[in-house]
This record gives sequence, C-alpha cells and structure tokens, in this order.
Amino acid sequence: MSCSQSVWEEHIEVHHAIMSHNVEAVKDTIKDPDTVYLSEGNENRKVYFKNSSYSSYNFKTKVIVEDTETKAGNPKGEVVTTFPVKDEKGGIADVVYKRTDD
Repeated sequence: MSCSQSVWEEHIEVHHAIMSHNVEAVKDTIKDPDTVYLSEGNENRKVYFKNSSYSSYNFKTKVIVEDTETKAGNPKGEVVTTFPVKDEKGGIADVVYKRTDD
C-alpha cells in the first residue's frame, strides 16, 4: 500500500490536518488493522480501522484504500484519504477482516 505525495499534501493535510502528525498511525492501521470493510460506494475500495497506539488522538484511525491490483496474492493499493473517527461507520459495507483476540 502507498500514498502519493499529491494525495497526502493536497488532500489529507489540507482537509484532515491532524493526520500530518499521525503518519505512523496510518501505517499501523494498514499493516495491522482492527477491522477492514468493503466500501459501500466503490467496489474497488476497502476501509481500514484501528485504534492505534501511534495516534495523537483518542479515536480510531480510518484509512480508505483504492485497490489497484493484485499480484501473486499480494494486494496493492493507494490511500485515498485518512482521518480520525469515533466509530466504525460511514461508507462501509461487508466486513472482510476482523481481528480476533485469540
């Protein structure tokens, strides 16, 4: 997964300024999410959530990723946006992954 410089600087830092100090929370959310959902409005997107210890806020980190391709079972994607949220809601459909405490 990656995030282009233009998306980070022209969208995320402009519209979700708190995220400029929370890059590690974004990385943590993508690498080790609590929950991943299919996007309700775009079949090529997934929505990641995590209550990351790296965040500077007391909310979950929400990261929306556009799937770009899959090669040899390794998904590739581009971060579309990210921001803090209180709850896992908004533009989400079916759960595709949920962390278990086993």
